[in-house]
Order: sequence, then structure tokens, then C-alpha cells
Amino acid sequence: MAAKKIGLVVNPLAGVGGPLGLHGSDGVNWHDLAPHTHEHPASIARAARMVQELLRHGVDAQFLTIGKSMGEQVFQGLAVEPTVVWNPKEWNSTARDTRDALLELVRAGSDIIVFVGGDGTAREVLTAIGSHRACIGIPAGVKMRSAVFGYTPELTAHGVIGFLDKSIGTAPAEVVDLMESPNALPSMEFFGTLCVPADSRNVQVTKSYSSSDSGHEIRQHLRAVAHNLEPGIIHLIGPGSTAKTLMLELGHETPVLGVDAVCDGMLVGVDLSEQEIISLAGRGAELSLTLGVIGGQGFLLGRGNQQISSKVLHMVSKNKIKIVADQDKLDKLNPSRLWVDLDISESPFFFPRYIKVETGIRKSTIIRTTQVFSEEKEMAT
Repeated sequence: MAAKKIGLVVNPLAGVGGPLGLHGSDGVNWHDLAPHTHEHPASIARAARMVQELLRHGVDAQFLTIGKSMGEQVFQGLAVEPTVVWNPKEWNSTARDTRDALLELVRAGSDIIVFVGGDGTAREVLTAIGSHRACIGIPAGVKMRSAVFGYTPELTAHGVIGFLDKSIGTAPAEVVDLMESPNALPSMEFFGTLCVPADSRNVQVTKSYSSSDSGHEIRQHLRAVAHNLEPGIIHLIGPGSTAKTLMLELGHETPVLGVDAVCDGMLVGVDLSEQEIISLAGRGAELSLTLGVIGGQGFLLGRGNQQISSKVLHMVSKNKIKIVADQDKLDKLNPSRLWVDLDISESPFFFPRYIKVETGIRKSTIIRTTQVFSEEKEMAT
């Protein structure tokens, strides 16, 4: 029997907007990025982790991919030689290149297509191959609210394995994207469905929205938090509706998707990038951090807040990371855990296995965390 064919296409710009404090990577100019980003795109590293997991499990498949940074670079140093089916004209690919690459992978007979990016890339996949060809996404973008991504690169590999050995089938999965408007709050828009391995253990669900975030109990608690913020400390407030309720209680209306900073009630940073947060820390004041939880998916870090990196977390004072969420949001998580998806660094930051989430005045719950680079193999077994 001929080996199965796995098609791999990478959006090399995916995720670059996260540390910059952008709300996506659309419109980012490749030439404006640091040379390190050109040489070592984060999306390449995440794709390589998926391929390594497939090889670790002895998957017998032919890898089809795209030239240069759109896939070929993933296999450098790995014990497998891919077949390059198409080459983009330029090193820095465009959305049109992504669509053309996907069509070439289809023509080459890919049994399943693995794409590397975020919600914007998922939309290009939908446009190019439609809703009936098997595919799955490696999470590598800024926004990943669609239900077409594995929780991690390694768990994406397990979705591929289940599809290839026919232990799981496929199911339609929603492609959504967060649309921003200068004069309105961001809104999530539905674009269609992709055909994804039906693997609820390894593939994330769509981000859910709940009006309960601004409900009476959580708002009361956030009002109390606002009134009792420790003076003389720079308080970082993460993105999302729950965290932004805290900002409103402090008297500041800021972008829902940004990371902000307050000190002694004063706004000292809005929609900050990773480097801007590091610069604030250089002023000598202690840092604290308040985070919300992404509804439905349970992500704490790594989805829409990549500017809060391991480097930033090491600068936050010990015992000054506060998690706030509505109890109803936590009750609806399946599995009941919080995910931390930080890119592997020379000095990784490790979250405790169990963490307290504040849900109201003098109310909290303890919930398990799964940190991608430390527990992914455990989750896959």
C-alpha cells in the first residue's frame, strides 16, 4: 500500500504581530521585521515540532510541502526529506501564495493538509480548498479562535495520526475571525467550515462569548480589585472582556484586545508590545499581572496575548499573577483545564500545575493548568 501523503504549508508571517502588540499579522511588512524573524520564523519552529512528533511515533508518510519559508525550511535538520511541489516567487509569502500553494498540495494528492498559522490563514485555506478536504491547523498565529487547530503542535500531530490510521473520522469545524472596527467593539464573524479530524481530545473548540463576564458577581469582584490595587506597582492588565471590565472600574477605556498598564490609578501604557512592557519593567517598579480566560477554549496565555512572553513573566513579581474569570465560563470548559502556550525559550516560565482563579468576592476555584512545552506528551497519551 502506498504511503499516505501529508501536505504542509506554512505562513511564515503567522504570529509575528503578537509580540509587537498587534491584534494579528495582516498587513505586517516583512522588511520591517528584525533579521532574526527572517531567519527563524516562529511558525517554522512550531511546524517542526509537529513533524518531529509524527516521526517520534513512526508515522509512515510522504511529506509534500512548499519551497523556502513556506514549508521546506521546516525539514532542515530533521530525519526526513520532503517533496517540494511548488516554490513561491519571493521569500516573504503573500495570501495569494498561500492559496496557490494549497491548490498545488491538492493536485499532488495530499491525503490531509496541515497548515501553519492563525484564523487569517484558516480563512485562506477555506477559500482555496473548500469544506470537504481533510485538513488541520498548527496554532501559530496571533488569533486562533477557530475550531480547526490542534491545542499544540504536538497534539496537532496526534490529530493527523488518528486520521491516517482511521481511528477517527472528520467533522465540519468552524472558521471564525475577530473583525475590528475603528468605531465599534471587535466582533467574531463566521466564514464557513473546514473538514478537520473529529478529535476533541487534541483539537480545540471555537472561542465562545458570554455576557456573564460583565455580570453582577464578577463585576463586584473586579470593582473591589480596582479599589485595592497595591500602590507603587505597575499592574499589567491583559486583553479580553473580563480584564477590560477591571480597566473600566479603574476609569480607563482601552482596546479590548490590548495589554495595558496602570500604576497608582494612572494609565502608564496602552496596547503594549512585548518590548514596551520590558521597558516599563526597566523603571524599577514591581510588576503584577491580571489575566482573563478565553471562553470555550480555556487558554490563559498564547492566544491573542503573545506579548506576555516568558521573558515578561520572569519580570512579574512572584505571587502577583491574578487570574479572574466568571465561574460559568470555567464550568463550561471541556476539558476542565487552563492552557498555557508559550513558545519554547532559553529561559522558560513554568506555571504551577494547579492555579487559583478568582470568580467573585471571596470566591475562587482551583483549576489544573496544562503548559504546552512541559506536558504536551502527557496530554497526547
